[in-house]
Amino acid sequence: MKIYCRTLALTAVISALSMPVLAQSASDTGTHPDPSAANEAAQMIPAIATLPHTWDADKDHLDSTIEAELYRKVTLSDGTVLPAHTLLTGKITRDNMQVEGTSEFSVRFDQAQLKDGKTLPVKATIVDIKLPDLDSEYTPSNDWTEKTLSVQQIGVVSGVDLHSEIASNDSAVFVSTKKHDVKVPAGSELKLAIGPASDVSTPTK
Repeated sequence: MKIYCRTLALTAVISALSMPVLAQSASDTGTHPDPSAANEAAQMIPAIATLPHTWDADKDHLDSTIEAELYRKVTLSDGTVLPAHTLLTGKITRDNMQVEGTSEFSVRFDQAQLKDGKTLPVKATIVDIKLPDLDSEYTPSNDWTEKTLSVQQIGVVSGVDLHSEIASNDSAVFVSTKKHDVKVPAGSELKLAIGPASDVSTPTK
């Protein structure tokens, strides 16, 4: 009888110990990254740019030109050097009101304009935004790594969420629940993942 009880107790302990391991394994199965996105991320590096002009969904519409200025020099994975103050340019790719009342505003940076007038194709994904800071001792930084393949930042500016994916052609999609309420002020700091232009990325859905 004692042996039987000890056997039951031992079985219960083994079962209890194995349960967290099984649960952990199940959660891990959904975390495998998309290979194409991972490959693209491996070709990108962190960078910082600032907005010289406000993005305003009330004034800026589909195909309007957008600009941002690199804060410091970056060297892309293919060896291309983009000096500080290089101008990143692109367009607004979506400015839609949805049936449910949300507003979507997408931007895409796809070129870098050098001071000598030369234009280079690039791919840039916005991974974070910091609003203008009056702190004179603040030092801009960007801790993005290639392990981050998508970003969903709630309330990146008042009433607006940021969605971005490394695998997308678009640099970011801003979603607001208020009509034409997407506004990112001049002087805002864009934290980017940037790399050479790629043909494997896909449009944001």
